[in-house]
Amino acid sequence: MHACSTLWPGVLADDLDMTRVQRAEHEKHRALHFERVVKHGAVLALFADRLARFKHPRRIVVLDALPRTALGKVRKRELALRLA
Repeated sequence: MHACSTLWPGVLADDLDMTRVQRAEHEKHRALHFERVVKHGAVLALFADRLARFKHPRRIVVLDALPRTALGKVRKRELALRLA
């Protein structure tokens, strides 16, 4: 299993030249992919045989985009406030 650009809308999905119908189809596909991967535990299953139990993430949060500075660096403080 792998993560693909359809899971997160980010730059890859937004920069594509799509018609309204194509974008709606893309969003529907992304929602189904999210349901299958995140809600059904496929992401957590990746850790089962690779990491000790205490190293598994406590929670998984899916964001549309990370807060970034003008230079493209992640704003860690702003991210921490969002996730608190």
